[in-house]
Amino acid sequence: ICPPLPGAQASGGGPAEPPFLQGQTSNAEGRVHYHLAVPLTFKGQLQGTLCVFDKITPEGDYQPFDPENRQLLFTMAGLIVNALENALTYQQVEALAERNERMVKSLTALQEISQAILTTVQEERLVDIILQGLTQDKGLGFDRAMLLQVDEATQTLKGWKGAARDEGAKDLPLSQTLFLPLSREIPMADWQIPISPGLGAMAQAVLQMRPVHQPPQQPGAFPLGLEKFDAKEYFVVPLVVKERATGVLVVDNQASGRPLEPERLHALQMLATQAALVLENAHLYSTIESNNRELMLIRERMLESDRLAALSGLASGMAHEIRNPLVSIGGFARRIAKLVEKNSPLRGYVEVIQEEVSRLEKLLREILDFTGENLSYFGDHDLNQLIADTLLLVERDLESSNIKVIKELSPLLPLHCDDRQIKQVFYNLFQNARQAMHEGGTLTIRTHPLEKEDGLYAAVEVSDTGGGIPLDVLHNIFNPFFSTKDYGTGLGLSIAQRIVARHYGQIEVKNELGKGVTFIVTLPIAKYCLIKSPK
Repeated sequence: ICPPLPGAQASGGGPAEPPFLQGQTSNAEGRVHYHLAVPLTFKGQLQGTLCVFDKITPEGDYQPFDPENRQLLFTMAGLIVNALENALTYQQVEALAERNERMVKSLTALQEISQAILTTVQEERLVDIILQGLTQDKGLGFDRAMLLQVDEATQTLKGWKGAARDEGAKDLPLSQTLFLPLSREIPMADWQIPISPGLGAMAQAVLQMRPVHQPPQQPGAFPLGLEKFDAKEYFVVPLVVKERATGVLVVDNQASGRPLEPERLHALQMLATQAALVLENAHLYSTIESNNRELMLIRERMLESDRLAALSGLASGMAHEIRNPLVSIGGFARRIAKLVEKNSPLRGYVEVIQEEVSRLEKLLREILDFTGENLSYFGDHDLNQLIADTLLLVERDLESSNIKVIKELSPLLPLHCDDRQIKQVFYNLFQNARQAMHEGGTLTIRTHPLEKEDGLYAAVEVSDTGGGIPLDVLHNIFNPFFSTKDYGTGLGLSIAQRIVARHYGQIEVKNELGKGVTFIVTLPIAKYCLIKSPK
């Protein structure tokens, strides 16, 4: 079977005979060679010829082909054409069946993935399900899948999460593997691709909001800086919501090297359309949930503020009413103490009165600190020095309680504050730690600068090894008059929190049951902070 012979002379064919080609040629020795060719016609189109050469006689000589030979060759050509047509038809049917099988597999996988992503509204969980569906053999079956988000502020694509195929789960049904955690996650924290024309297929997919097939023969498949991922051919499909690209899905067959068939791009587009919607809905749900939590927190703070305001007014009024007679009692008690002899039986009673007056005076000072009625005197102070001064006040108490003190104080800029009030904060925290470590332990104090969005802060961490705070009372520790001890006013942490708030700072607690508690106080260094310093 061959194309028509060049230079051959056509002997034609009559009106009743199909066309044929018959001729002869001579070699260098003068020997004559004969040939005969008949057409192979597929569905009215000439596709080739059936050629025979040199008919040999019993004596070994060559002789021309006769009409009977031509008829035989025509018959054979007809049989060959029928056989080839049947083979071609079978091949087409087989290819169509394989394509239909792949299509059914893809549609089945898409249905299972669609059902799976409707089971959650958590963004990270949705991303895991989508990546599993793209890479599992019973899913869409790509070797790798990566998801990138559009950062509108910087006009870049930032890596979110990627995954490679998990061969260990190939025997499980897809409905189970979709919910497995990603076992071969691709690190994408450093992915940052500018969204500009001419900067690769990913940027092109976002700008044009249509899928892109990056062929293997084009150099620079991945953008500059991401060459280590060694992608030669890949699909990029944008995630589009309300005519706005929110991200892209990138898939390839980097490990197996299998080509990416065009029909698989259609299945990927179908998944990307639904993925874009569910991820957008999950993001909106997360935003609404966060706003609701913030509103609830604001509401609780407002209620707490009203309650504390009423409590402060009551406490302030009581303190003023008690202070005046208490001053008189204390003054007369001290005067009587000077008049009573040391061995007098009245001496003990007078000393008890003095001790109780001192205790009540301390309680009144705490109440006035809590209500904020004491005057504030702000200036620039060394926070580390304030901590050192406060430690001197509790040094004897800590030693008697067998508590070791570890100081890790970093250099800090001067803090604009009321030094007396800030000392009161740390005094209360140190006393709390001492009382928590009644069998001894370690008190660790760390200071360090802290950068926040609104400027530079000083951070102080006060840690103890007292075993932590029970979870059932943890939420009450900053409430006024709340105490887990049989003694004390329960105002220590409340006063500390109020003083820190007056300085536009924060006090947080990190509780580790069985280990201890760390109170973290952050105070703004006003010179480098956007907020105004308190007057």
